[in-house]
Amino acid sequence: MAYITPTEVAGESLLALENNAVLANMVNRRFDPEFRKKGDTINIRNLSSYEAKEFSGSTSAQASSEVAVPLVLNHHLDTTVEVTSKELSLSVIDFRMQVLEPLLRAHAQKIDELIAGLYIDIPYRSGSAGVTPATKATITNARKVLNVNKCPVSDRWLVIDPEADDKLLQLDGFTEADKVGDAGSALREGSLGRKLGFNIEMDQNIAYHTAGVPGGTPVAAATAGASAVAITAGGAAGTYTKGDLISINSDTAQYVVTEALTLDGAGAGSLKIYPALKLTCSAKVVTLVASHRANLAFQRNAFCLASATLEPPLGGAQSAVMNYKGLALRVVMGYGMGDKKNVISIDGLFGVKTLQPELAEIMLG
Repeated sequence: MAYITPTEVAGESLLALENNAVLANMVNRRFDPEFRKKGDTINIRNLSSYEAKEFSGSTSAQASSEVAVPLVLNHHLDTTVEVTSKELSLSVIDFRMQVLEPLLRAHAQKIDELIAGLYIDIPYRSGSAGVTPATKATITNARKVLNVNKCPVSDRWLVIDPEADDKLLQLDGFTEADKVGDAGSALREGSLGRKLGFNIEMDQNIAYHTAGVPGGTPVAAATAGASAVAITAGGAAGTYTKGDLISINSDTAQYVVTEALTLDGAGAGSLKIYPALKLTCSAKVVTLVASHRANLAFQRNAFCLASATLEPPLGGAQSAVMNYKGLALRVVMGYGMGDKKNVISIDGLFGVKTLQPELAEIMLG
């Protein structure tokens, strides 16, 4: 009787992961072929930007602005399960359907959660906290934010939570067969189709942000260009949470808190923000956006998912390491002498990173 091999399991596992991924299929994906371990840092090349200049008789070479962005491979995802001899003797297709699909759905869900969690780097937003997006205007407002930030119009995605999905599907334009962008096939696959410049998808793993509680009536002071503002007049031991969205009176810019802060007994502290402060401020009221669902509108290069190769185990264990479209998995098959059971372990090493915050925005919900 022929049993399925680690190489076959690895190949089918990568296909299952690719098929079950949502956000992982929308972002910039990078693969590192070197053997890596959890905690290793790799460098991701960010895109260069150049200026088109009027030619006036001579040229001036522009230096490349491409920078290496460090990305930590700090997520080692593993699923280990017992399998029977009967399952191992299944055809490759049946084994994928009965065993691998449930396993890789778990991997895909975790990767989605990691990417969705990058919302904490994004200061730009539209909509109202606590109000589920339910109109065409909520989408066009998100589009406007990206347009103002000069975000490329290609490869734009809007990923929404189940509540927003329910509300938007109640709009005629999202359900009429001739308006979904592909004669209805996207709708049958759980997508809302292409609308208003976005490929719109529902994802059950969209994050919910619980805002800090600064207390009092916080005011800020700092000079333009600062990456932190001095907070006073907050509550004793008041808090700001990483990912909190704030605005500062008389400044139209939007900011995100980049590091959690607990104010001192006098309600004061230094609050780190992104982007750098646009206008000098003194005793200007700081407004905190309430807790919200962080639906994401973004261009592919806003975020990066990196995957690296794990070493095959020593000691004669059956294993295979394989990569496909920027995703890598390791499969190890073994037999436990103590419990007399066959075991398959499927694991992968991943890291996520925000590359360009200006290419993304949060559609509040």
